[in-house]
Amino acid sequence: MNIIPKRDKKLGLVMKEFIGRNEALGKGLARLDIEAIYRAEMGPVVSSYTEKIYLRGNKLYIHIQSAPLRAELITAQDRLIQLLNKALGENIVGSIIFR
Repeated sequence: MNIIPKRDKKLGLVMKEFIGRNEALGKGLARLDIEAIYRAEMGPVVSSYTEKIYLRGNKLYIHIQSAPLRAELITAQDRLIQLLNKALGENIVGSIIFR
């Protein structure tokens, strides 16, 4: 018979709770994940034309080699912001600057 109550939690749940309590850590991790999330969501074709991706504040900077692709992404900017924020799990990306 076990007298001590079991308080085991999955490591992922514990980490999520810890990151949720520390806002700066969560935003820092999102900055690290943004390129991987962008490439996963956009696929290999768009990723092959993407040179650089970085986040400063709530602005996401994306350097695209192809002018027609850049123009198409600019028109779909609002959907892209929603897609990335959903994948990140919080509203981190406020706007996108294409270069």
